[in-house]
Amino acid sequence: MNKFFIYLIFAFILSGCSTIKNKEVEKEIVIKTKNVLITPPVEMMVQCQKIEPPPKDIYLQSNYRDKEELLVNLTIKLYAEIDICNTVIKSIIDWTEKQKAIYKE
Repeated sequence: MNKFFIYLIFAFILSGCSTIKNKEVEKEIVIKTKNVLITPPVEMMVQCQKIEPPPKDIYLQSNYRDKEELLVNLTIKLYAEIDICNTVIKSIIDWTEKQKAIYKE
């Protein structure tokens, strides 16, 4: 009879162990993102200068040689300004590529 009770208690212990569930640790992956506004440096945001042609009345009163000189000087100034703007645009492109490289890492 004692053996019966021992077996019965042993059976309860074993059946009780099977009803206890192992608590599985649930892992939660948290990804935090942060948006950062990055603007180009101030030196790169300079607007191109608008070069005005010579005043109409001065141009019309000038002789052919002076008219030619006014137009040539205007063309030289315009090309110089285009070169400055292209340099600024190239620096913005280079800066943007550097920023993309930083974010890829």
